[in-house]
Order: sequence, then C-alpha cells, then structure tokens
Amino acid sequence: MINKFSLKIPFIQKATKVALLQSKFHRITKSYMTRALRVFELNTGDWILLGFLDHKGDFVSFSDVAEELGIQDSFLTVIGTKLENRGLISIIANGGDKRKKSMCITKEGKKILSLSQQQFLVFFEPLLKNLDSDEYENFVSVLKKVIKNESLLKNK
Repeated sequence: MINKFSLKIPFIQKATKVALLQSKFHRITKSYMTRALRVFELNTGDWILLGFLDHKGDFVSFSDVAEELGIQDSFLTVIGTKLENRGLISIIANGGDKRKKSMCITKEGKKILSLSQQQFLVFFEPLLKNLDSDEYENFVSVLKKVIKNESLLKNK
C-alpha cells in the first residue's frame, strides 16, 4: 500500500534541487554584487535602497520603504543614517513629527547609483551572457511570481 507521504517524495526531491540551485545562485550573485559595489563603499542593502528611492523619485516614508524592501524600520534607520551621512540620501521629518520620517535620493546619490549600476553590469553581464531575451524575461517572471506568492501567504 502506498501512503500519502510516499507520493510527495518526487516533489520533495525537486524542491531540494531547486533550493540547492537557489542557494548557489544567491552565493554567486552576492559575491559578484559585493565586488561590484565595493569600490563605491556600498553594500547590497545600500544599493537596493538607493535604486528604490531613485525609482520612486520623491520622498518616501520610512514605513513604505521598509514594507517594500521587506526590512524592519530599525534596520532601515541604520542604512538611512549611514547614507545620509555620506550625502547620498536626504531624511526629513513628516509634518513636524520627528518619529515619522521620509527619505529621498540626492543628486550625489543618483550619481553614485548610476556609476555603481554601470559597474554592476560589467560584473553581471558575463553571468547572463548565455540567456536569450525570452529566457531572461522568464527568469524575471518566475522571480516575481515567487515574491508575489510569498506576499499572499503573509496576508493570510
């Protein structure tokens, strides 16, 4: 007699392979990203925050940034303070309430972001050279679906 658990074994094996590939992919991309950003004295979190703020184009509340990036407000405060001290972002209080703050990217931040994006492409292009445009779009689509599924699970 076959039990329900034995029917799940192929799925578990596939999931394990996917997890291993994801882990390898993360290590590779993290390593390349770290090397690309080192010259600008940025880490991945700094770079993603600058990119997000650049995309938004105006002041964004700490809570909105933290939610979108999936990080805690306290961690965002640490990153934000460091980038503000470097002149890469500006932080202001919302409506006079010092507890509620917003941030935006500065001109210097935009300049560093642009240069670091160019450096990022130099490092990453060789990793993606064997992907045609359809494969790249499929890859991005799968990542977006996984992220969307995770956010739906959070809201249950």
